[in-house]
Amino acid sequence: MFFKYYQDSRLPIQIRINQLNLDKYQSGIYISGWLNKPYDEIYIISLQLKGIKSLPLKLVARVPKNPQKILFCFHGLVADLNFSFYDFEESCGKDFALFFPQDPFRTCWLGGINGPESWLYFLMIKYFYEYLANVNELEKSIFMGTSMGAYGALLNSLFCGPDETYVSSPITSLNPLLEFNNTLEVKGALKSLGLNLDFESLLVKYPGLDIQNLLKDQNRQINFAGRTLDIKPGKSYHIINFRFENDTDNQGIGLRDFILPFVHQLISSKVNYSMFVIPCSGHDALFYPTHVARFSDEVFSQCLSGSEPLCFTRKDLVKRNLFTNLIRLKV
Repeated sequence: MFFKYYQDSRLPIQIRINQLNLDKYQSGIYISGWLNKPYDEIYIISLQLKGIKSLPLKLVARVPKNPQKILFCFHGLVADLNFSFYDFEESCGKDFALFFPQDPFRTCWLGGINGPESWLYFLMIKYFYEYLANVNELEKSIFMGTSMGAYGALLNSLFCGPDETYVSSPITSLNPLLEFNNTLEVKGALKSLGLNLDFESLLVKYPGLDIQNLLKDQNRQINFAGRTLDIKPGKSYHIINFRFENDTDNQGIGLRDFILPFVHQLISSKVNYSMFVIPCSGHDALFYPTHVARFSDEVFSQCLSGSEPLCFTRKDLVKRNLFTNLIRLKV
């Protein structure tokens, strides 16, 4: 069983796993239209840190019989939590176990930053990821997400060190002074987190509010909630972004405030990355788990082995199905 030993008393988290009945509401989660493949099992997973009073983190998972790879997909700010937005009905095949964490309070994957519940989400994901790696012989681990989901994928990648991280239209800082963070949806989320304009002082206590800043400290440890955490970036990052956020954006605020500073930190930290900028406006999910899994196995793995060149044109990416939405965009 993929989740063997999950009741191990030595684990810093408590793990509850229940198989999901696709025809009924369960734990406040309903997934409509999922096709239950013969080799898939669907689970609801609840994680909670031991010794700390906090809300649990819930994940939906679809797991084949003996997966050798894991993929964590983080949803965005306005995503429908029944997951139809991400087309999760499709399995990634017999090799990938898919995990879909849920952030119903839209905390940008922090969990809460006011009081004892601070940052519990990424702590729980870190320990759950380590548990999966310890009890299984994994060939590959992938994190992915769009917008706020990309923030979650990037933040968690700095503490879990997955093999590959794929993000589209990523947010890399929650600084309320940045122009994009003053849009209605993001501003509302930041307000619920209790962020104020004194962002620099907040960074001292909560460095995870700015991934660019956190990446600078990859060679050190941070102490949080009585735990010492290593900062260890993933092995490779793949970034896709639009040139402009919307039709009135003539400066490319996302590229300017989020992408270029983050890429600069990747370069300074000598971390592998690829970046593709779409020459039009938009802020959207440009790939789904099935595309990422296929691209990773059929294209990127060959690049690492040296059998394929480590560069792609837009035509290559569309042909090889990393993000088929580009066909719709006609760019």
